[in-house]
Amino acid sequence: MSELTINRRQAVRAAAGVAAGGLLVAGAGVGSAAAGSGSFLGSWLIHYEDMDGNKGLAVASIVDNGIFITNEVRPAGSIGTGSWEDKGDDRFKATAWNSNSADDTSGMLEVWGKLKDDKLSGKFKVTFYDSDGNEAGTLEGTFWGEPLEA
Repeated sequence: MSELTINRRQAVRAAAGVAAGGLLVAGAGVGSAAAGSGSFLGSWLIHYEDMDGNKGLAVASIVDNGIFITNEVRPAGSIGTGSWEDKGDDRFKATAWNSNSADDTSGMLEVWGKLKDDKLSGKFKVTFYDSDGNEAGTLEGTFWGEPLEA
């Protein structure tokens, strides 16, 4: 088994992309993410905080076929993709993957979230894998987001 050290910045970077993507994946609503729409569809500005208090910002977009894309803004980082499942009652579960080409690592995000008053919120867990596919650690945290208006 090869050794891998994941520093906090790498962990936060991976969590941001995956968390952002995972949380917007949630909805089965119709329409855009405009304020007052009550829908998950569209683009969202996602704020997150990990269990150590590190914070970040990402943009995530979701289309009605269950595919979503995330892009980390602060800190700048990777792009993530994944799928989601509607759990009913404005709740969802999502799974997404992203990678860090700088050190050939990847992260799998699991997200549990909800939509309330046109805001997204929930929890996330990222499991990191080294270049050989071995589990290398986890990171947990919370997220919240609002529609990104045109």
